[in-house]
Amino acid sequence: MSNMTYSGQLDPGSAGACVQEDGIKKINPYQGHPDLQDQVGAVLFFLQQLDIGMVDMLLDEGRTYQDISKADFVNILFKVRDVFHGAGDHHLERLPGGCAGKTCGINCRGYRFIGNHSGRYFDLIVEQKDGRITDLYDCRIFRTEENCSGLAAKIHLSSAQDEEYLL
Repeated sequence: MSNMTYSGQLDPGSAGACVQEDGIKKINPYQGHPDLQDQVGAVLFFLQQLDIGMVDMLLDEGRTYQDISKADFVNILFKVRDVFHGAGDHHLERLPGGCAGKTCGINCRGYRFIGNHSGRYFDLIVEQKDGRITDLYDCRIFRTEENCSGLAAKIHLSSAQDEEYLL
């Protein structure tokens, strides 16, 4: 199996009819999916699928997320995925919203990701420019655009040393 690297461009036309690997044709199940038009949409889509390996591949190398290295941030996402899987969740619902803090000073927009079975959730601010993610980070004063009911415990994205927030 060959190593794949992400070039920074998604080609919806090649999101493909078929992928040929070792002489075997495989259908790409995401062909034509509207969320896969740019990096932002793709990262959000794969977060919902709890496919952290794809999120890792899509995020830019050398960039920090939540003021930590990409590798450390992705490791946190793997731990969060394990919490969701352990609670019986197989995918996440995504609701738009933003930071409700009065001292933030900027219009921080993001999403609440909610487990399909457990109701556990986390809030993620998504800073972006021209379809590219410039930062991702936890928000502790997040408000969705529509009311949410049936929520369980919040999962705080934190540094790997603060695992108690993940429980």
